[in-house]
Amino acid sequence: MSLLDALHRRTTPPIPWAEDENIPWHDPDFSRRMLREHLDQTHNLASRTYPVIDEQILWIWDAASLSEGSKVVDLACGPGFYSDRLASRGCECLGVDFSPAAIDHAQVKAVARNLNVTYALGDIRTTDYGVGNDLILLLFGEFNVFRKEDARQLLTRAHTGLNETGTLILEPSRFSAFGKSSRESSWRTFEKSVFSDNPHTALEEVWWDAEAKTETRRYYIIDGESDRLSSMGSTSQAYTDEDYRNLLGECGFTSVAFYPSLIGEETDVTPEMMVVVARK
Repeated sequence: MSLLDALHRRTTPPIPWAEDENIPWHDPDFSRRMLREHLDQTHNLASRTYPVIDEQILWIWDAASLSEGSKVVDLACGPGFYSDRLASRGCECLGVDFSPAAIDHAQVKAVARNLNVTYALGDIRTTDYGVGNDLILLLFGEFNVFRKEDARQLLTRAHTGLNETGTLILEPSRFSAFGKSSRESSWRTFEKSVFSDNPHTALEEVWWDAEAKTETRRYYIIDGESDRLSSMGSTSQAYTDEDYRNLLGECGFTSVAFYPSLIGEETDVTPEMMVVVARK
């Protein structure tokens, strides 16, 4: 099938989660390219810069009432920026992520610095992270990439995994971050990006389903040398503040508080996200 045929034959509007569950974080090449973005200190797009993370760690420490010896689980931990810092303050940490390159990088760092942190390659929906934890983290909008039933399962497992005074800190996307257009398309050319190490053109389209409160993104990548077309997609579930509160309540959390950011106040760093702190 030619490039134009593939584009013309695509389903419009897309069915949420029907084509791809998520961006292929687990693919070795994709995860290697994504790690490059995580480590880039010129932007806050994949991970925040180190000074920003240092400030956020101070707020997380106080918000979760952590102390030396506290047990922390960092879900979708990436290269371990938060786990490493909490472990260096005396916490016992577990980081879980789907990206092999990120986990390899985090493990090497932890061993070199003799940190009390374990990194596990796995799906946070199924990986065992034990019980008796003081804090469970799920940051940078990762909560929204899951279907509602998976999100509910994650929250139920988090509730079970916390001790009686434990804290769950979520950093999901605000409802206002979604639905800016029912259909929005763009294209750009790159020498290299997370999609490819070769020169390429990336086409992106965004579809908002107001009834389901889902936003589906499709990416079409055209190799600059071969004209080969590849594609991937992801869907995000949007929630209002009331939706978050109700979902957490259904999963057993009785105390739910909202904050503008991981420093407790409004900031221009990833302003499309918010913070939810929940306790049993």
